[in-house]
Amino acid sequence: MANPENLLSDLDQLQDELTLALDNQDWERLGQLNARVRPTVEPLMAELEKG
Repeated sequence: MANPENLLSDLDQLQDELTLALDNQDWERLGQLNARVRPTVEPLMAELEKG
């Protein structure tokens, strides 16, 4: 499985990119990034649930 620290880092990076796209009102980029939310969050949640 993936390292939880790496998964958190990936989520942090995605959040930064989402914030930037929102600040810039870049709706196309926001849509692209939105498609990455679930694939980024699900592995992290699975690791956290494992404890």
